[in-house]
Amino acid sequence: MANNKLFNNPTFTFIGKVVYPKKDSAPISVGAIKENSPWSRKRLQVGVMDENQNTGYLSMEYLFKPSDPKVRLFTKDKPIDVDIKDLANEKYIDLMPSYSQIVIDLETDEELKKEDLKDVYALRNYENKEELTDEDKEKIKEHKKNIKEKAKNRFTPIHMDTAIDILGKHLPEIEDKKVKVTGRVRLNYYNDTTRLEYIPNTIQLAKEDEKSGLTINANVFFNEDSLDNDEEAKKIYINSYFGQVDKKKNKVYPYQLILNYEKLDPENTLHAQMLEFLTKSFEVEDSDFMYCNRYQIQVINSRKKVEFSEETLTPQQKTMIALGLAKLDDFRPRGNIYGDRESYLQIIKPTLTDDFANGSLQAFDMESFGTFLVGIDDDTAPIKEDEVKEDKPKEESSPMDFSSLFGM
Repeated sequence: MANNKLFNNPTFTFIGKVVYPKKDSAPISVGAIKENSPWSRKRLQVGVMDENQNTGYLSMEYLFKPSDPKVRLFTKDKPIDVDIKDLANEKYIDLMPSYSQIVIDLETDEELKKEDLKDVYALRNYENKEELTDEDKEKIKEHKKNIKEKAKNRFTPIHMDTAIDILGKHLPEIEDKKVKVTGRVRLNYYNDTTRLEYIPNTIQLAKEDEKSGLTINANVFFNEDSLDNDEEAKKIYINSYFGQVDKKKNKVYPYQLILNYEKLDPENTLHAQMLEFLTKSFEVEDSDFMYCNRYQIQVINSRKKVEFSEETLTPQQKTMIALGLAKLDDFRPRGNIYGDRESYLQIIKPTLTDDFANGSLQAFDMESFGTFLVGIDDDTAPIKEDEVKEDKPKEESSPMDFSSLFGM
């Protein structure tokens, strides 16, 4: 029997600079998903770039039929269909619990934010009750009123349509500021490939001292055959799986992770111990079972920085040097040189919290693996990501930091 608690969606935290198209295309687009299709897509193209120039693109979009422009809202009691134009109606806003709203908090006054959050947390405590008294209902109205009156720069749209409009409007004023975005990772399976969508739940201004980075926290499934150590490249490839509940069924989605130990000094005892610790976190006690452990993972999606040398020169430049007509430094670029785009997920460390305090857990027996593995019947339409190219200098971190040794 499977451990049902293990199939939670991964979550993400992106901290960095907002990036979005500014010249050739607008960040918000609305149009048919393909010619003659009854379905249209509304989308906001926006990403978060960390200080290593890795960019995570947010999934802020939804599909609708222009002939019948309705969307579904999941209230606490039951789902309801609402016209898109009515999403700002207080009647529907009041039906939606605060924990299901998308929070866009652009407040810069920290003291005011603390006051706002007092009402937010109090409101959620009431909403989590099974039954509400008349006094509770009055308190809910009071907290909602306080939030509406005080939180001028805090928005809580009840659907992605409104969230797209609000964030799109405020992008120019926050593009030079550091933001923190948290949410869930939705898994899509298409053409034998698992794609990740980063769906935001909260978007807020980050504190200046918060370290930038793109991280995922995920339950990772693996078995005795999952690890493949490439000693020459100094990378361990982990043929693993993420979990997700799809149509009320527990499913695992294949996704290869990388444990990169290029930066480790083999002569450094502590480095060797770190690598051994990480590798052992994937150990399997019983080959008849699939195991699961929770990890902090770094999102790598950038162009790799290339060190300038004679190897980076064109044939013509090399010829000029050979003829004595130029020196290597004559061709040294003013900025950095970047190679091909790299896109993968990199293991940082296990979390060792909650159910995983003692390490990995048995997830299910391998005989039933086929019933959990996502298949062709679970195929979904691919989500294309638009790249926003923008450079920012790389920031060096402490050499003894786990994310420095096993991160980018």
